[in-house]
Amino acid sequence: MKSTFDVIAFGAHPDDLEAVMGGTTVKLVRNGSSVVFVDLCDGEPTRHAARGERHKQAVKAAGILGVERATLTLQDRLITDSVEARLQVARLLREHRPRMVFTTAGAVSTEIRSPPPFRAEENPHPSQER
Repeated sequence: MKSTFDVIAFGAHPDDLEAVMGGTTVKLVRNGSSVVFVDLCDGEPTRHAARGERHKQAVKAAGILGVERATLTLQDRLITDSVEARLQVARLLREHRPRMVFTTAGAVSTEIRSPPPFRAEENPHPSQER
């Protein structure tokens, strides 16, 4: 891996960055920027493919987009804002000194993914309001 990158992009899983910023990445690379995609975890286990398939797809996507790829050692489904996570991210930022940093944070609203439970007594139909 190169020692410096113009752009570092952080996503939780392989394929997140391609989905959220694939088009932006193509433009950055075409304009001469060096880009590294960093997955916080390897995305395993996955429900939709054999073990290792997600990694193979991520490597192929990186080649198509013209980016390098790195994977941190955090565990899928257990990623939290922890000292361990912050140290791994900080190490890469210090090592590669990017001019730009992108994240997928906020790309998907937690309310869209996991809406709060509906309670009829707290949300009456307008015809039932007093």
